[in-house]
Amino acid sequence: MLMKEDLEKYEEFLQVIKKCRDEELEYHDVGLDHDVELAPAYAIQKSTIQAGGSAAIYLSERF
Repeated sequence: MLMKEDLEKYEEFLQVIKKCRDEELEYHDVGLDHDVELAPAYAIQKSTIQAGGSAAIYLSERF
């Protein structure tokens, strides 16, 4: 992998990704604290977001 060859080169990029991940986990936890699972159409929204994420990963691996 390129990152293994020059970790310092990608350090800033990795920090941005980690920050985004941490923020998303925080939003997730806040939602659960406020009973987001009881919201109307929650299951549909969750399924749609998961399918979109899976599609993005699939496409990114092929192109």
